[in-house]
Amino acid sequence: RDMSNRLGEGKVSTFKQAAWVQPSKTLYITNIPPPDNALPDLEASLRVQDGFEPPMRLGKGGAVVFADFKDIQSATNALHILMSMKFDNWTGEGLRISYDKDDTKKKRKQREDQEVMEKADRMCPRLLCCICGTFCLKLSKPLEKLPRRGTDSSHVINEAKHLVELVANKGEVLHIKRDKGVETQCRLQCEHCSALIAYRPVPIGEPTKYMYLLPDVVSVGSAPPATRPAERCLGAWPAAPSGGTAQVTADAKRPKLT
Repeated sequence: RDMSNRLGEGKVSTFKQAAWVQPSKTLYITNIPPPDNALPDLEASLRVQDGFEPPMRLGKGGAVVFADFKDIQSATNALHILMSMKFDNWTGEGLRISYDKDDTKKKRKQREDQEVMEKADRMCPRLLCCICGTFCLKLSKPLEKLPRRGTDSSHVINEAKHLVELVANKGEVLHIKRDKGVETQCRLQCEHCSALIAYRPVPIGEPTKYMYLLPDVVSVGSAPPATRPAERCLGAWPAAPSGGTAQVTADAKRPKLT
């Protein structure tokens, strides 16, 4: 690499000279060359700097890089070493580096929160349709730890606490006569095979506390599709429990497999 244009060796970058920037532990790096190997080379150069806290963070699709250091002195030393640094086979002006003018503590907190969310998301079980293997929903709590509904043994999902992602089509709306009144079930179907998977008391888009996932309709992760009764695909619903008088009062067509 051509290091002849470092700050202090004859050429001073004019980057952000219009306004003074408060020194901080985060460097703002731009004017990065376009070759694909530029970002790996830049990160390799940052990793040998004292006090660097990997990884570097990308902004604007890689056109901007944020580099965090353990203290302002470490960031300042790296700024002077890397300013106007050039990469192999690149004839541009060189890297432009400044202190990050934004609130570093706020950004660091946002990054930590994002990392926690991403880690939690990776740990969430992905539930697939037992018939076709299509992704249906993701929960923040294992399925076996969810409570069951007494009427049909469906898994009770607290949407605000445990529902991370849901991919399903709207099914028919049923009104079922129960001992204590009429229950409304807005059915949800697998978007690929139209198998019934769940229901809500209100349509998708309207707030509700609970959603109910039918038993034995999904499998965790990449497990192979399990054998289920064919009538589940055609719209059949679990029978009413003993002591109940469930009656379907809706006159809607049953979903068909595609």
